[in-house]
Amino acid sequence: MIQYVLRRILTTIPTLFLISVATFLVVHLIPGSPALVLAGEAATPQVVANLTKVYGLNRPLVVQYGAWLWQVLQGNLGYSYQDHLPVLSLLLQKIPVTLELSVLAVLISLLIAIPTGILSALRRGSAIDLGATLVALAGVSIPTFVVGILLILWLAVLWPVLPPSGYVSPLRSLAGNLSHMLLPAITLGAALAALNMRLIRSSLIEILRSDFVRTAFAKGLPKARVVWHHAMKNAAIPVVTVAGLQLGTLLGGAVLTEQVFNIPGFGQLLINAIYSRDYPTLQGAVLFAALAVVVVNLVVDLLYALLDPRIRLRP
Repeated sequence: MIQYVLRRILTTIPTLFLISVATFLVVHLIPGSPALVLAGEAATPQVVANLTKVYGLNRPLVVQYGAWLWQVLQGNLGYSYQDHLPVLSLLLQKIPVTLELSVLAVLISLLIAIPTGILSALRRGSAIDLGATLVALAGVSIPTFVVGILLILWLAVLWPVLPPSGYVSPLRSLAGNLSHMLLPAITLGAALAALNMRLIRSSLIEILRSDFVRTAFAKGLPKARVVWHHAMKNAAIPVVTVAGLQLGTLLGGAVLTEQVFNIPGFGQLLINAIYSRDYPTLQGAVLFAALAVVVVNLVVDLLYALLDPRIRLRP
């Protein structure tokens, strides 16, 4: 197991390097100069030129990338042009907010998808199955920002049950934090639940046709025990894969949802960095997003062996 983890970590190094190169080049292709944004539109060309020199933007791209990479290897992601703070400290401020939102969204999606998927699989072809399928298709088709706006309209304006936007730290008020995070978490969870429900349904239908399930029924085991302890344990493997990928994607920034609900998370930091042409923040944020996906994929692979003893992680 340890050898497998070490080998996976070593294989991610070239991936992260290529991502850093691609990110650096794409970021510098964004129209507009950070020096011009910082100086303002009314600034003279001399002021813009001085700022360009101060931040080293007049050096060749290869030199700029080499200096930035050397800082990253030392654990320094640079300083934000806009906030004048270390990028690492900015990420550490925003990541817990997005992490909380992402975990809540995945949990809500599973709470919706697991019972609905099981019921659809057991009642295949019934009105319940058809209704769940239509709801799942609608959940996949409707954009998340539309769902978010509708939820704000229904649950914050017409029926003022939850606050429409904003964020409260759980250290300040746990109840206030959950009330503010519930709407955005439901917005993201509804879209994820649609995909997870269809995946659970299809996986469970296939597992229920297996010989070991028929054997379990032939032994006289209760239906609930066969479904939960035999069928679902095997059907959960693809669900874990997709849920892990969804969590990694959300950690990379639920940009639209955070903008709709005005949540000061990772996605909002990314948007502000794009608007202000904040190169160090953009590069550090994208590098973190890539690292989050790599770590989540590694954790999912390790969970395979726990869910299915037939799977062995070989070095």
